[in-house]
Amino acid sequence: MADSTNSSLIIKQATVGGLPATYVLGSYAVRVTFHTQQNRAFNLIWALFDQKIIAKGSKICIIGGGLAGMTAAAAAKLKECHVTLYESEDLLMSLQRGNSTRFIHPNIYDWPKTGSEINKTNLPCLNWSAGKADEVIEQIEQEWDLLKEGITVETARTVNKIFDFGGKPRISINDPFTIEKFDCLILALGFGIEKSLGDVPLRTYWENDNLHQKMKWGVLPKRILVTGCGDGGLVDYLRLKFTDFKHAKFTAEILENEPLKELRDNLLEIEAKAPNDSEKAPIYFIDQYKELTIDDALKVNIRSKLRSDTKVTLNSSSFTPLNGVASILNRFAIYLLIVIEELTYIGGKIISITKTNAGFSVVFDGHLQPEIFDDVIVRHGPVPLVQNLVPASHIPIKTEKDDPMAGQLWPSKFYPKKGDYQLQALSSSAPPYGKFISIIGSNGLFVSTNGVQDMSCNRQYSGSYERFLVVRYRPIHLSTFPGQPLHYPSIKIVQVARRLRWKWQVINLWSCEIAASPVHHGTRSIFE
Repeated sequence: MADSTNSSLIIKQATVGGLPATYVLGSYAVRVTFHTQQNRAFNLIWALFDQKIIAKGSKICIIGGGLAGMTAAAAAKLKECHVTLYESEDLLMSLQRGNSTRFIHPNIYDWPKTGSEINKTNLPCLNWSAGKADEVIEQIEQEWDLLKEGITVETARTVNKIFDFGGKPRISINDPFTIEKFDCLILALGFGIEKSLGDVPLRTYWENDNLHQKMKWGVLPKRILVTGCGDGGLVDYLRLKFTDFKHAKFTAEILENEPLKELRDNLLEIEAKAPNDSEKAPIYFIDQYKELTIDDALKVNIRSKLRSDTKVTLNSSSFTPLNGVASILNRFAIYLLIVIEELTYIGGKIISITKTNAGFSVVFDGHLQPEIFDDVIVRHGPVPLVQNLVPASHIPIKTEKDDPMAGQLWPSKFYPKKGDYQLQALSSSAPPYGKFISIIGSNGLFVSTNGVQDMSCNRQYSGSYERFLVVRYRPIHLSTFPGQPLHYPSIKIVQVARRLRWKWQVINLWSCEIAASPVHHGTRSIFE
C-alpha cells in the first residue's frame, strides 16, 4: 500500500549525502532490470512529491538518458514539472541500442512468483512487451515520442560536477561551458561500465554476440569459460549450454511443467529464509535444493535441450555457483544442471588470464596448473557510473535481496490515467488529427462526434457503438460519397485508433472517406 512511510523510505534510500535535493536511481540496487528501474523511477518521483520536496512547476534535472532517466523524466513531466535530461551519448538508451541477441522480459526474473509470466508492463507510461532489446527500445521510443514535448533533452552533454550553492543543486558542463541551478537533481546513470580480466577483450553484456549460435569453427566442442555467477554470468552460461535458450521459452517448456509447479512454494520459502551472508548463502542453497524432489521427466527434458558443440565451465570465487545475488530462475536452472551432472564449476579467484596460440591460459587460485579455454566470457558486473560524480560513500547501498522499491509503491491515481497523455498528444494535432469518429452497428457507417458528417467505409464491424480517433489520412480529389459531387475534395481515412483498456490500438482501414476542406497534400500521420 502506498503511504508516507513508503515515500520516506524511498527518499532515505535514494538520498546522496553532502548535496541538497540530490538522489540516485537504482545504481546500487541488487537487481537492476528494465522493469525494476522503471518502477524505481515512478516511485522516486511520487516520493519526492509526497515528501513535498518537489511540486508542480519544479525544475528537475535528470542525469542519464537510459530507460531509468527517460522514465523519471516522463514521470516528472506527467506531474507538470519542468524537466531537463542530460545524456553524454548522442542518443538516448545508447547502451542497449542495436542489440538483437538479448531477450528482455519485464517479469521473468520474478519466477516462481505469480505474475512472472506476464510479458507486458502496466506502467503510467513508456510501456513495452517482451522481446529482443532493440525491439523493446523501439516500443519505448514510440511512447516517448508522444510525451517528450516539453522535456528539454540535452544529448552529447557530459555533466562533470555537482555542487551546492545557496541550498540548491547545481551542475557544470564544460563543452560548451555552462552552469545550471535546479530544485532537484536525479542521478540515473544506470548499469555502468563492465570490467574485463587479463588479456580478455572487453565484451559488454549489451554487445551483439554469437553465444546462442552453433559453433562451427575449429575443433568441437569449444571450451568456454564463463566467470561470474550473477544473473549476467548465469544467463550466458545457460545460453552456451542450451539450444536456442530464452528465459520465457525455457520457463514455459521446462519450469512450468506440472511436477515442478508443485515446487514453487518450496522455492519461495527457501528464498525467504536464505541468509544475507555471502559466504553462507551458497552452501545454504545447495543444501535446501537437495531436499527437493526433481521429476525424472524433467531431467530427460533438460538433457534433450543440451548443446553438443560447447563444453562450458562456470567460475566464481564462491565455493558453489548458487549465490543470493542471482535470481531464483537462473540459480535453479543452474541447479538442475547439477542434478543431471552437466555442470562444470571451478570455485576460486582467477589469478591470471593470458592469451596464447592455443586460446586463453587461466590460472585459478589453489590450482597448480593453468586451464586452457578457447574463449572466456567475463561477467563480474559493472562499475556504477555514478561514482564519476559522487563518492560511493555518499550513497546508501542496497544489500538486501528483497527490494520493495523495485515494485509499485506509488498510488494508482497519482499519475494521469493510462493513455491520457497519448490522447492529449493525438487530439492536440491539427485537423483531422485528433478528430473523433464513431462507428454504429454492422453496416460500416462512420459518423463524426457531432453526428453531422457521414463517412462511408467498406470495413465491416459488428456490435455496438464504438469511438475511434483519426490518426492517418490521405487526400483524394474525387469523392465517392453518395449525393456528393465527384469534384468535392475529400480525404481517405487510412488509420484510426481505438482505446483498448489503457492503450491506444491503431487500426488500418481498407477504405474510409470523409469530405474535407481545404484539400490536404501528401499522406500525414500523427506518428510521423
